[in-house]
Amino acid sequence: MAGLNPTKLGYSYSLLRMGIIRFITTLFIAGGILLTACADLARRTIARMPTHGLAHFVAAQAAYHRADPRAAQSHLEKSVAFAGFEGWLAERRLALVVYRMPGDSLQASTTIKSDIATLLTTQSGAELLARYFVRRPASRALIADVAATASARRQTRLTNILRALQAAG
Repeated sequence: MAGLNPTKLGYSYSLLRMGIIRFITTLFIAGGILLTACADLARRTIARMPTHGLAHFVAAQAAYHRADPRAAQSHLEKSVAFAGFEGWLAERRLALVVYRMPGDSLQASTTIKSDIATLLTTQSGAELLARYFVRRPASRALIADVAATASARRQTRLTNILRALQAAG
């Protein structure tokens, strides 16, 4: 794969990253054994390191798949609180809410507003948000709400990316 430039192939890095996130999320629900193992590892990690943001994210995913929305929300909130500055984790939390919890919880959407603000700070994050905006209509109001409070430069970048996506069809 050396020398392969996804942009030249008509793909953006954010699209590839979104695909990888979806793949990982799909693997997560592939079977009860994997779900149980991940949930157990998250539980043990949180017991030893209660401020481990990734462990809380994994626990949130596991709770969601066990149909325990209260626990999922609680762990999602803790993941944001303890690792709100981690852009890569913000991408995954957003994917969980957009793909797995849409409409399940307004509170979940409110929890990840800071993640959306974090993603707006980078080009790749803005590209990812634009793709969600176009492909997941339920996420539009949330993304627009956070973007409205961003700096003019960040708003312009997101708007330009959205225009480019519209022009591309």
